[in-house]
Amino acid sequence: MQEDRQRKSTLSAENDALRQRITVLEEERVEQQHVVDALRQETALLHDLIDTLPDYIYIKDRDSRFVLSNRAHLAVLGVDSSDSIAGKTDFDIFPHELAAQYFADEQDLIRSGDALVGRQESTVTPEGETLWLSTTKVPLRDRAGAIIGLAGMSRDITERKVAQEALAQSFANLEQFAYMVSFEMQGPLNTIADDLGLLEERLGDRIGDVSKAMIDRLRNASANVHGLSAGLLTYSRMGAWGTLRGPIDSGEVLEHVLDTLEARIQESGADIISVSLPTVDADTSQLIQLFQHLIGNAINFRSASPLTVQIDAQRTNGHWRFSVRDNGIGFDPRFQDRVFAPFQRLHDQPESPGTGIGLAICKRIVENHGGRIWAESEPGKGATFYFTLPAA
Repeated sequence: MQEDRQRKSTLSAENDALRQRITVLEEERVEQQHVVDALRQETALLHDLIDTLPDYIYIKDRDSRFVLSNRAHLAVLGVDSSDSIAGKTDFDIFPHELAAQYFADEQDLIRSGDALVGRQESTVTPEGETLWLSTTKVPLRDRAGAIIGLAGMSRDITERKVAQEALAQSFANLEQFAYMVSFEMQGPLNTIADDLGLLEERLGDRIGDVSKAMIDRLRNASANVHGLSAGLLTYSRMGAWGTLRGPIDSGEVLEHVLDTLEARIQESGADIISVSLPTVDADTSQLIQLFQHLIGNAINFRSASPLTVQIDAQRTNGHWRFSVRDNGIGFDPRFQDRVFAPFQRLHDQPESPGTGIGLAICKRIVENHGGRIWAESEPGKGATFYFTLPAA
């Protein structure tokens, strides 16, 4: 009897524990279901968000097989749903050469884990239309950090690419036109200068002061136009000609330039100071012009104080950064970008020397060498022109 009561008591306790466990499990199940529902909702929202984006978004596995694509990507591929391309590769969709390039890039990403960011590449639609894309691909990792695939996003930049090419062609046409006009102007300008000389010689002592002044003004005006035409001709050639680059001692180039500018240097009383300059990978003739224009610019815009021009160079990674510093009249720093535009004058005096194209030529020369040029200045405190050239 006592044993029966103990057995019933034990069974009752176990039954209560079981009910309690069932209740806990049910609560956990409900909680898990809430989590699952929330995850499904978040996933659906994420899919909806991705589908509304105009960029082409897709996910691939380690073997570059498509797993998921958004609506825009499916549309450009000419398919209706992700299921239509799931498990397929680019070789099933694109020309072999194009698919091989995509595959090689992606497998390199899978191996290295390095993202591919903002690459400009072309693709072909099912209709045979070529599109230009800016593509970014990043590796996808599991919780352990292992790469399990990649996510890609491509933006259609075809219109921008076409506009850039059209603009480049327009610039090329404009440079060709400027070259032709400048070239054709040389002959008439030379004729004017020669005829003025002959006229002055023929008149001899009969020429009066008024006529002499008129001839001098015509000769100066002709010389100014001739210089402008020659500068424009040089500027246009810089765009059409390549660079004959090689190891060049920039110190020797500077010495040559100082020899050619000796008369102007002596006339201005300029003191040219330079350190030992490096060997650079450059075109000799263009480097000569670069130094000529920068030193000539310092002479043109000197102040009343004795002119000093300091030339220096410092190594920065694979380049040399040159500086040409003067103590001239300087210019407003707000205009430090305009100073390199053709025909820009930052000083209002009509008698300002130069043609207004020398610094534009400097900019083109430096850019031809893959470098950059910039200026720092304040009115009355001189100017410093910096430019970079590749080390030899």
